[in-house]
Amino acid sequence: MLGAVSSVPTRTRKAAKKLVREGPLKESRVVHRVQHARAYRGVKVRPELTQRPDLLEELDREGIAIVPDYMPADQIAAMLAGADEAIEKAKGGELADRTFTIQPDIVFRIGHVDELVPATLPFFEDPTISSVMEAYLSPRVVSFRRELENRFGLSKMAQADLFHFDNWRPICKAFLYLVDVGEDNAPFRFLRRSHKDGPWRTRYAIEFDAGGTSGRYGHFFPQEIRTLQEQQGWEEVVCTGKAGTLILADFRGLHRGTPLKSGRRVLLNNTFDLMNA
Repeated sequence: MLGAVSSVPTRTRKAAKKLVREGPLKESRVVHRVQHARAYRGVKVRPELTQRPDLLEELDREGIAIVPDYMPADQIAAMLAGADEAIEKAKGGELADRTFTIQPDIVFRIGHVDELVPATLPFFEDPTISSVMEAYLSPRVVSFRRELENRFGLSKMAQADLFHFDNWRPICKAFLYLVDVGEDNAPFRFLRRSHKDGPWRTRYAIEFDAGGTSGRYGHFFPQEIRTLQEQQGWEEVVCTGKAGTLILADFRGLHRGTPLKSGRRVLLNNTFDLMNA
């Protein structure tokens, strides 16, 4: 009898922990505010940390900055040649340990491509890009994903073609186009100024954590995007550009891909955040 009585508090504690971990409390605004304060500790714009205040200012104001001809043609050609070799190896199954996709008939990515293709190092180790990210977020920011993305499936819609944000926590990416990307080559699209915090975001941020990858995970229905664009005045930018175009973007902002109509899209992706610092 004494054993049964003493086990009640233990069961209660376990139930309480499960409620916090899995139940409504996980989705509460109070919990989110605490998480938000932790995630943004020390995050602020520091113009003194970069020699490109123009890129920093544009990234901060618009959520995106586009630089045509960021790298010379000979460097881009060397990167693409190395990328094509890696792509062929991935297709042949030689890079299974670093190739990943959820839609293998549309797109795949190769991780740690800086180690696989040394010609890409001038991009991944670029001090200007790193300094802009440090100045924008924090000196603690780290480059934690270095990938090659190959999109090839024609007239097929990928999951990433729905408007979404990658995280409500600070996260940015640098893209470098290795081929010309026109309207038909699945250009990246971004809603300018959608990276800023505001009352509209809280609901979606809570859902992002509560539902995880099996939930909405930052994705939006078309009618939600229409309403938000009308309310917030966001403008969509279509990121077309020649090979060598650099795109810096805050991936808290709403963005999407587009179905590939012709050719292919090959790019390098350098992702920065504080969660992996």
